Amino acid sequence: AQAQSAQTSGTASGSMELEDLEVPLDRPLQEKLEKTFLAHYKWAEITLQEQGSPRLLGLVYREFMAKSITPYDVNGIKHRGTMPRGSVKRTRVGHITIGTTTAEDNDRTGGALSILGWLQKLRILCNTWALAGCFAASLDGRQCLYCDWFDVVLYQREYESRLMEVEAEVDPYSAVAYVNAVESDIRLMAIQFASAPHRPPWSKCLLRAVDTTHGAWGRRRPLLQNRKPVVIGATALSK
Repeated sequence: AQAQSAQTSGTASGSMELEDLEVPLDRPLQEKLEKTFLAHYKWAEITLQEQGSPRLLGLVYREFMAKSITPYDVNGIKHRGTMPRGSVKRTRVGHITIGTTTAEDNDRTGGALSILGWLQKLRILCNTWALAGCFAASLDGRQCLYCDWFDVVLYQREYESRLMEVEAEVDPYSAVAYVNAVESDIRLMAIQFASAPHRPPWSKCLLRAVDTTHGAWGRRRPLLQNRKPVVIGATALSK
């Protein structure tokens, strides 16, 4: 299951188990969410690779409707275009080859294989939040969206900038563990904010959590490990 919490609060229609929350939405409702999102942001399309799996969208939408959000691990996020189990798609970007792996590979290594892979998963999660949260809300008497895509882009950039600061010096697997742990800490704080009696919009809670939990980056820094040198002849090079 993509959600890691063992318990969930009641939804708008009453108490539901986690498995019920993760059931994919009916196709007409899913299409309505996509059309509303595309019309609001004036996008031509949102590809299958840019949005979460039907189970994730179902979970996020029902939690947003109930204003009751649970934590789940970014490493477990899958997009709608996930390939058959065990396959690998390789994309060339400049002189770098990026391998996009399936659940089988991720299970074997314990999560996203690279910094880029983790950031892709976070982007998919943020897009799914924005897709499900494109409905009217209010904050301090002002109208806004329950989850504004522009807000979650800022949320993504926080992690991108932090990773850029360390990626050249540390082992990439440790960088993923580091940023994943910090993101979990920050999102837990956002969930607390979102649980306030007035149920503030989710994307505003995310940004507030980023601004108030700077200490999480320092607390989780012991997870970082220096890059291991690769010895070639008499020369030691960092991986």
